[in-house]
Order: sequence, then structure tokens, then C-alpha cells
Amino acid sequence: MKALTLTLKSWILSDFIGNGIRFVLRNKIQFHNGYLNVSSMSIRGKIVALLFFSKYEKEEIQLIQSHMRPDLPIIDLGASIGAVSMNAAQLSTQNIICVEANPALIDVIQLNLLENQIGPDRFEILNCAVVGEKEDGETVHFETRGSNELGKLTDCKTNSSIDVKGSSLGKLVKSRKLDEFILISDIEGAEAAFLFHDDNCLDKCDQLFIELHSVIWNGRKLEIQDFVNRILSLGFSLVEQVKANFYFKKDV
Repeated sequence: MKALTLTLKSWILSDFIGNGIRFVLRNKIQFHNGYLNVSSMSIRGKIVALLFFSKYEKEEIQLIQSHMRPDLPIIDLGASIGAVSMNAAQLSTQNIICVEANPALIDVIQLNLLENQIGPDRFEILNCAVVGEKEDGETVHFETRGSNELGKLTDCKTNSSIDVKGSSLGKLVKSRKLDEFILISDIEGAEAAFLFHDDNCLDKCDQLFIELHSVIWNGRKLEIQDFVNRILSLGFSLVEQVKANFYFKKDV
């Protein structure tokens, strides 16, 4: 019975079903309190199905909706198609900075923010990858791997990788003169860059919503608990965890 349930779930959340939903709904999917345009071929059918059934980034959005302050500017690292950015911006009275390494998704983010009445004066979209303080401004290699949720940094240039600009979180915070901010992060292990190699970048961060990943970074194996311990050492307390998604609050 369990195997049948898993098979059925896998089929429902498949590229085939998602592409059918995309066709029937003419590329416009209701998602929480807004709508997302899914016409870009950088969004594969499985993601459309996850959006339609409200499974996409479910745990991350759950934490944001439960805890996010409405009165602070937001930085969203790994904005992808703008689904989480849209939800966060709808809950906030302040501006949001969306950071995404995949250039094919920049227009997707903009479209999905604008179509949900989030005006151009309320958001900024940066096409760059998050790197450590010493790598700021350098070119890094990024593999899109054919879909919005599969992209990640790679150590070496490959036939399928693209070059993108690297930017440190600390420099971004400083250049935008943020006195206090909320950070949302889902960057497939690249969180190691700002957590371990960007001193003081979270000094002004009041709330941290982050999906953590086990990763080998600069030859070092980092487990999720290593990241949790590091964040706690930076003056945060863990408020809630849902699977690999965490909400941390800066200690007063």
C-alpha cells in the first residue's frame, strides 16, 4: 500500500501532469494569495504540479507566513521563479532584494512580482551568485541543469556551466545601507559562503529563514548540524524547524 501511495504521488507530481496543468490553465497558476506565470521553459512540469498542489517550498513558506516581521526589508537568496519572494513581499510593507544566479529566471521573477501588484519601486533583482567575502566580484561557474530548482554552483567550468558574477552578502548589505533586515536563503549549499566566509554579514540580520543542505565546501564536508551550530554561534536562536527549513531569530 505504501509503495502504491508513493507511486501515485510521484505520478501526480510529474512533468506529465504538470505540463497538462500548465496547458489547461494557460500558464497561470494560483499559489497561496497570488498567481504565478509558468510559461518559461526553465520551469519544468514537475514544478508546475508542485505549485498547483501548494507543495512547492511548502515548509519554507509556512515558516515565513508564521513568523516574518512586516516592517523590515528582505533579501531573498536563490529567488528562483519568485514564488517565495512574492509571498514574502505580500506580507511586508518594505522592499525586497531578490538574488538569483540563473539569468534565465530574472525576467520570470520580475513578471511574477509585477503580476501580483508588487510595484517596481518595491523590489530589486540581482543576477549574481552568493560567494564569500574574498571572492566578491569574481566570476564563478553555475550549472542551470535545465530547471529552476536544479541550478547550483560548480567548482570547475564545464560544457554545461555558465559564468556569473559572484557577490558577497556583506557587500550587498553594506551597499544598500541596511540597518536591519530579514534574510531568506535557499541556495543549495552555497549558504556556506556567507555563513563561514563572510564575517559580520549577518550582524544586522534580525530574522533568518533558511533551507540548509549537506555539502562539500572547499574540501570540507559540512552537515546540516554544522550549519545550525554556526548560526547559533553568530548570535541567533532557533525558533522553529520544519524538515530542512529553519527559522532563526537574532538574540536581543
